[in-house]
Amino acid sequence: MDFKKLPVRIFHLGYLLLLDALDERDPRFGTKAARLLAQAQAAGVRTSADVVSEDSDRFARIVNPALKHVDYCILNEIEAGKTTGFKIRQPEGRLDTVALRHAAGTLLQRGVRELVVVHFPEGAFARTRTGEDFWQPSLKLPPKYIAGTAGAGDAFCAGVLCGLHEGWDLQRCLLTGVCIAAASLADATCTAGVKSLNTSLALAKKVRLAPPIEPGE
Repeated sequence: MDFKKLPVRIFHLGYLLLLDALDERDPRFGTKAARLLAQAQAAGVRTSADVVSEDSDRFARIVNPALKHVDYCILNEIEAGKTTGFKIRQPEGRLDTVALRHAAGTLLQRGVRELVVVHFPEGAFARTRTGEDFWQPSLKLPPKYIAGTAGAGDAFCAGVLCGLHEGWDLQRCLLTGVCIAAASLADATCTAGVKSLNTSLALAKKVRLAPPIEPGE
């Protein structure tokens, strides 16, 4: 790809661990995906990457080489834990916010340039390269509203990237992400629940936010 000819601000790669050719080894960059992301950055394009959820030991080998060539790393709590080795979701189902913060910090230490965002059913957490933390609870949706969860993580990612593309403050980006994800839940398919941006954002006014997430110590 010749990124210098593409009039784009952000290149999003979805997903690591799912695209076999890009997951192949590269002698210089570690993986072909890492090489592709590096090419985008060299052309002045911000990069974003997502990871597919799977139960395997491939995370360290395939995800880590790409991190140093990613500006925005957006993934769920299971993927963040698999990549870094932290148990963010405890066996009884509790979200370990301390482990979550450690995982985000580790991803930055391993090379993510600007921002790590981790999403989960309770909401989302973001940590910047400068060490700022942001928390965003999800929307408190009535059980009958949820028709399916397929695509909700991708919808969240799209909402956050939309905000980053437009230069919004990070808290607004996270709120947009949880609203787009909530819209997605209204339909069993991956896309039909998401309408216009304004329609999705209006959900935050129609329903309450879930309780604030306690950061822990």
